Amino acid sequence: MKNFVTLAQGGGGTESKKLVDMIASFIGNDVLAPFDDAGVFGVEKGRLAFTTDGFVVKPIFFPGGNIGRLAACGTLNDLAVMAARPLAISLSLVIEESFPLEKLMQIMESFKTDLGGTRVVCGDTKVVEKGSVDGIFVTTSGIGLQMDGCHPSGSSLEPGDVLIVTGSLGRHGACIMACRDELGFFGQIHSDVAPLWPMLEKLFVRFGENIHACRDITRGGFSAIVNEFAQSSNVGIDIDEALLPVDPDVSGMCGALGLDPLTLACEGRALVSVRKGFEEKALEILKGSEQGVGACIVGSVSETRSQLVYLKTRIGGTRVLDPPAGELLPRIC
Repeated sequence: MKNFVTLAQGGGGTESKKLVDMIASFIGNDVLAPFDDAGVFGVEKGRLAFTTDGFVVKPIFFPGGNIGRLAACGTLNDLAVMAARPLAISLSLVIEESFPLEKLMQIMESFKTDLGGTRVVCGDTKVVEKGSVDGIFVTTSGIGLQMDGCHPSGSSLEPGDVLIVTGSLGRHGACIMACRDELGFFGQIHSDVAPLWPMLEKLFVRFGENIHACRDITRGGFSAIVNEFAQSSNVGIDIDEALLPVDPDVSGMCGALGLDPLTLACEGRALVSVRKGFEEKALEILKGSEQGVGACIVGSVSETRSQLVYLKTRIGGTRVLDPPAGELLPRIC
């Protein structure tokens, strides 16, 4: 087999089988092994969570990860914030001809590592002409079993709830932008891409129904997610700017480029709405995880039904924190 992907490997013949076998060597399991038209597996009785996602990040490799790690974490994190233990995932690859096999294997190794034992039960591979895609695009779907007594939803916030972020904001978006500019930031900012389930599972086990909402902070950043909470739950939200965690390297780059870190994506952070009275214990659990060391309280849900987010500024004023608008940074995931 050549050291790059060819169109012949997308045609369904012996060359295709060699490519598929190479990919399967990273993710093979008893469900996938028959290579039937669908994977068949048993599930426990309960409520299933189902998510799907596409990944077109540019560049494909970036400090802290690559498109494979992003695909695994992004899909499983969508399940994790819904209190759903991952059961299975699908994987579809669209690969540009001439894409180096060495890079493909690196991507698959990263994907496998961050699955954390979740099985790939079905998949597909397509090879397209050079120029039709930018190297490689990935599509996934994931299925998880929601924990009993847990029903987190962006529409379930209640007045008095306390809002917690699980770590510093804007790192992934800043990382991707730094990779694309020519201002000397390349390689200085690492993405925060990471799996959330090991941390959030402990939180849901302990507090269950007292976690009213949980969302991973991806496209649109903190500003987008907190406004979605306010609008979906028909509540007002108060945020203290001084409490929002932004690392100095991210803050410095944003200051130099005129960006707002609150609109930049994360790929390993969550925004959690906790019933009042449980916030300190929840914070303790989060901080006990490697991924939640930087967790902190940033605000609360007010008694109003304004559907607005109010930001108390560092100088003591108050302004409305609007959701991001216009052309945001494309292809961050």
